[in-house]
Amino acid sequence: MLIKLEGAGPLYQRLYRAIRNQIIEGRLRAGERLPSTRTLARELGVSRNVVMLAFEQLVADGHLMGRTGSGTYVSSELPENLRWKSSRNVLPSRWGPARAAPHLSSYGRRLTDSNMRVPRTEHQNLPYDFRRHVNSETLPETWRRLFSGRARGARVASLVSGPPQGHQQLREVLSRYLGRHRGVVCDPNQILITSGSQQAFDLIARVLTDPGDRVVLEDPHSTGADTVFRPTAPTSRVCR
Repeated sequence: MLIKLEGAGPLYQRLYRAIRNQIIEGRLRAGERLPSTRTLARELGVSRNVVMLAFEQLVADGHLMGRTGSGTYVSSELPENLRWKSSRNVLPSRWGPARAAPHLSSYGRRLTDSNMRVPRTEHQNLPYDFRRHVNSETLPETWRRLFSGRARGARVASLVSGPPQGHQQLREVLSRYLGRHRGVVCDPNQILITSGSQQAFDLIARVLTDPGDRVVLEDPHSTGADTVFRPTAPTSRVCR
């Protein structure tokens, strides 16, 4: 927990003000659990009594609440004056005036001007769910079992970052799988592992397109592809 004990007065009062400011600024939210007094004292390099005094004052003022055997939490019902400040996003005067928006590149300006919308993802009781990032109900348990089995026999060397194109053994397995089950003949060196489809779209846009190029997207298409290609190629066209 990053806390700066700034200002004058005893340490416990400075800690009290620091935590209270974080609650006002919204960095500590209602119901959030705070570190134990022992842990926080060790992190800040102060005595535990300092932390206990600050916590006691915060609890007395209604900013924090203690739960027996569980710890200390930000109160779900904040004092009236604190709710008023938090709801208006009031920041301490030391933050200074609001800063101007940062300078954006031409790509950044096209991205913000494209007015793209995030699709609605609520469940609609359809027979098949083709949304991204929605896994089968049996996958988490299968994944945990396979991961645990591999992790038990893993070596320290396997935890080090590998080549940028992806782990060599994984690319070799994928190469064999694609040839056997998908009819795709490719060398492991032709395979690039990404963190997901969105990173793949981004890499394709960077390598294969220039600003102003025409990009054709089928309809329907992935909104992730639209997010990447439309700012990159402002004259993109949707093929229906």
